[in-house]
Amino acid sequence: MTGAEPEEQLEAICHALNRYDVRYVVFGSFAGSLQGARLRTLDVDIVPEARRENLQRLADALNSLGPRWRVAEEGPGMKIDGRLEARHFEGDSLAVGLVTGVGYVDVVLHPRGFEAG
Repeated sequence: MTGAEPEEQLEAICHALNRYDVRYVVFGSFAGSLQGARLRTLDVDIVPEARRENLQRLADALNSLGPRWRVAEEGPGMKIDGRLEARHFEGDSLAVGLVTGVGYVDVVLHPRGFEAG
């Protein structure tokens, strides 16, 4: 992971997602800080649209950032066997944590805080 400033990290991640036409929203502490809240976070939380085609575009976009599985709060992560695929973002997991070349990314699959998720 690079030592990118938070704004640069967010810009690089969003640029990759937008380049691949991923439908998503920025979520969590990073989104709050964009609205002026004084929150400190290490990762960008995103919530993708759950359609399989979109999840594949998400996987392709994240593959362009050199992803690794995030296994600890900080650190280099663990090598992904092969490439990310849509299937990695399907199922019952609440989120998938990744370390990329531009920073930490949490793909939130089932956001909480609202009655219907």
